[in-house]
Amino acid sequence: SKLKSKWIIDFLISPDIIRPLSQQMPRFNLTTEEAETAARFIKENLQRSDMHPEGAVDSSPTSGQIEAGEKIYRDKGCYACHTINGEGGAVGPELTNVGERLEPEYIFFHLKAPNRAVPFSPEPNYGLSDEDVRVLTHFLISRSK
Repeated sequence: SKLKSKWIIDFLISPDIIRPLSQQMPRFNLTTEEAETAARFIKENLQRSDMHPEGAVDSSPTSGQIEAGEKIYRDKGCYACHTINGEGGAVGPELTNVGERLEPEYIFFHLKAPNRAVPFSPEPNYGLSDEDVRVLTHFLISRSK
């Protein structure tokens, strides 16, 4: 529910640091075929049953939606914990290329109720409206290489 298949495959082949203050996953020297098999297993078997925000996010957000989301990101101080392009804190996950890693529906779900998405998450719940969560999600999915 959370990760995009291509990202899972690439990560399993060559793990990178996602949370700067955490340990890096070891390299298992998986072949592409092994990584694809593992990714397929993850996508087919590790689905959340409580996540149903289909249609909550536009697949091609407008520049206005992205800018509105960036404003919320700045106004709420998300940069205090998260890094984008080398700027920001190191407590939360790196968000420079988050649009390549996370499914848009999961980002929406997580921002709407962080502790439901990840129990004991330090991510604050700002009680954002669906529209605010939507544009913040649009900003985050625009973050990619």
